[in-house]
Amino acid sequence: MRVRPSSELRPGRRSSPVRSALPALLLAALVAAPAAANIIAGTDVFVTQPGYSSQDFTPNPIPPGFFAPGSDPFTGIIYFNGSPLGGPFGPVDTIVERMAFAPLPACGDSFTVPIELVALSLVSVSPITVTYGPNPAQTWNVRVTLSSVTMPQPSGSMTIRKTHANGGTFSSTLPVQPKFIFTNVANLLDVRTLDTGGMIPPIILNSSGHWMDPPAAAGFFFVTVPAPTPLDNDLNPITPNKIIKQTSNFVAGMRGVGGTCETTMGGYGKVLTEEEQAWARHGVLPAQEHAPQPDGREGSTCLPDGSCIITTPTMAGILGGTYRGDDTYCAGDANNDGRDDNCPALPGLAPWGSAALALLLMGSGLWFVSRRRAPSGPLA
Repeated sequence: MRVRPSSELRPGRRSSPVRSALPALLLAALVAAPAAANIIAGTDVFVTQPGYSSQDFTPNPIPPGFFAPGSDPFTGIIYFNGSPLGGPFGPVDTIVERMAFAPLPACGDSFTVPIELVALSLVSVSPITVTYGPNPAQTWNVRVTLSSVTMPQPSGSMTIRKTHANGGTFSSTLPVQPKFIFTNVANLLDVRTLDTGGMIPPIILNSSGHWMDPPAAAGFFFVTVPAPTPLDNDLNPITPNKIIKQTSNFVAGMRGVGGTCETTMGGYGKVLTEEEQAWARHGVLPAQEHAPQPDGREGSTCLPDGSCIITTPTMAGILGGTYRGDDTYCAGDANNDGRDDNCPALPGLAPWGSAALALLLMGSGLWFVSRRRAPSGPLA
């Protein structure tokens, strides 16, 4: 993994000729970036978007007596943030492996490959409260990783579509068999583990999103895994480590805006990949080594079509979008109206007018819905 000197990100540095030329180089990259002909098998590394992962235990409570004799069933919602794996993986907290080569020789082609979730590292945003009838309640921190019982994780599938010279869209079905580790805040040696392996069928998460060939996204410095690397992916020293394979010429969660088989993309940025089912959700972004250039900062940007990407102020200006501030995030589309909830309604359009415009854009291939509901299930 490349490590950049911290001076590259120092605010207020004097512009150099190279730095001043970067916006022009970004524009040139939109035209000159090489086409991605075939997708090599490898891993996709992500960071979890803050505030976008949760697990609702209402329909399937943690049973009474799990935490201690007399503990009540737990029926709450737990909200999670990513917990970086660290070491050679840096900020990464979620890793998916594409286990086969995907030939995409021509724009418009698609191919389906098997995939597997090979790493997951989440922690609760705040402790949960466990009650004990009339006795005092306790608070517990929660960590999520992969099952030690179901190894390897069950495989799913990803269909990759090339919709422009440097990328396209994908849809995936990903089974997950998680393990929840609870630690008593008042006594760190008091730990309870809920491993869903062998207890319930794997949870099926469906997601849709965008991808790009890394060289086409000039200025973004993605985390790379340069060689097979061992990882304790279930936090269990007894089970064997998982060998995490190299990254490849595929970045899930990068969108080339406006690109079609006939036209060159107008710009690019990160987009949320939403993995959801009825009682849980997990939203991830492609992992970076450091802030993108040329600005050394990024934030959510509302585009003229009402969609949201995370990009630099320079790229936001190239795309004619509204930059909403440093370190802001896209919110997803919880109301399923085809727009990110972080972006306002399109000017001058009633709700029916916005829907009509969305249908028009869908028909022209310039708009992509990055959300699909998945079958319900108890855990994710």
